[in-house]
Amino acid sequence: MATFPTKDDFKTSYKAGKAQVLWTAMVADLETSVSAYLKLAEAENYSSLLESVEGGAIRGRYTFIGLKPDIIWRCEGDRPEINRRTLGGVREEDFEKIDKPSLESLRDLFSESLIELPEAMPPSAAGLIGYMGYDMVRLMEKLPDAKEDIMGTPDSMFMRPTIMVVFDSITDLITIVTPVRPSDDISSDLAYLRAEERLNDIISALSQPLSKSAQSMDETASFEEPVSNTSKEKFAAMVARAQDYIAAGDIFQVVLSQRFSMPFDLPPFSLYRALRRTNPSPFLYYLKFGDFFIVGS
Repeated sequence: MATFPTKDDFKTSYKAGKAQVLWTAMVADLETSVSAYLKLAEAENYSSLLESVEGGAIRGRYTFIGLKPDIIWRCEGDRPEINRRTLGGVREEDFEKIDKPSLESLRDLFSESLIELPEAMPPSAAGLIGYMGYDMVRLMEKLPDAKEDIMGTPDSMFMRPTIMVVFDSITDLITIVTPVRPSDDISSDLAYLRAEERLNDIISALSQPLSKSAQSMDETASFEEPVSNTSKEKFAAMVARAQDYIAAGDIFQVVLSQRFSMPFDLPPFSLYRALRRTNPSPFLYYLKFGDFFIVGS
């Protein structure tokens, strides 16, 4: 299985201080994005799966699996932190405070993580993956005091995968990509060898059968009635108040919401699998950030 670029071209770019990617491709007609994710990420604490759908009826061209981040960035309000020692395991004590506003520090990380991809490379084959919560808008404009935080999760969190596995539904190929950023402490030969090892580890993992625990995710669950955080009467009053604002000409659109919750005893990825089968959304995502998960569309 060929690896690109050639070792000589890789070394030339590396010695010039240029960030680049090493990649290989394999036929994907016997693998699905779900089975691949379960093989590659079941034991990972930080990972991601991003899928797209076209027209609500067919799968989009690309699916992205992100693994083994070398950096994790997060913030609470204007208090950003970063962890650059994640490959041996993510520890809370390795997060360091950044003496900059959150948005500025995130822009810095975006700039630091940019890699010029080869022309034939699938888009988004390297970079940052994460989320910005609604309350991040408070860093962009003045709003009333924030509501009580009942979720206990960072306002925003991003990871920088060292492995991206990209499914192309048009060509039936899996492209396995690993970014390489030059370091004064690592020679070009060693950097190439380590990158090749990362690719080979993924190829080996994909060749293995699904574990028994992954196969057990097909179990069904019984659900209790969902519970809203807002009473029916209070929500109706919110709607009536919005109608008054519209009639007065103060607003022309408003989005009212309520949060429903219920116990869920199956693995979190089972929820994602159910969502992707039933919800014709143009985007589907599953983000695993340590002890919490984000599933959405």
